[in-house]
Amino acid sequence: MQSPLSVSVAPVSKNPTAPPIRFVTFDIGHLTLALPIAAVAKVVNLGTIQGSGQSAWGVMTLDDRPYTVIDLHQHLFHRPFNPTQTPGYLVLTALATGELLGIPVMDTPALVDVPRDRVRLLPTSYRKADTLALASHIARWHDAANPEEKTFFVLDVNSLL
Repeated sequence: MQSPLSVSVAPVSKNPTAPPIRFVTFDIGHLTLALPIAAVAKVVNLGTIQGSGQSAWGVMTLDDRPYTVIDLHQHLFHRPFNPTQTPGYLVLTALATGELLGIPVMDTPALVDVPRDRVRLLPTSYRKADTLALASHIARWHDAANPEEKTFFVLDVNSLL
């Protein structure tokens, strides 16, 4: 099975009439992360995550099925996700194996369209040196409502495993 990321992001086109890439973006700490819309199975209200609390990994049951959950707050910043101020959401994404993986987020994820020429592959040296090794691409864009340019990192969820 081909990775949803490779299908949705590559190749980067310099053609200005090429359709934009649609991403689901969400904040984790001070970072904005994203997944291509093709990689997102669904976004649901966050339920109870079970686990030892000693690692970033947990499990949540949804529709009588258990799903693996990765707490990116804890994985990246060494402090656990804590949705005390908001109900929170779970972004479910499909791994190359077909298994669904959940990423808990505090705020409602956003849907953004980014021109293909604004999405770039991260350098291998950066991926090897930084905790953001789980990101494969970086994108910079601005929307009509806010002229300030924004940046997000596109997750390569399969790299978490």
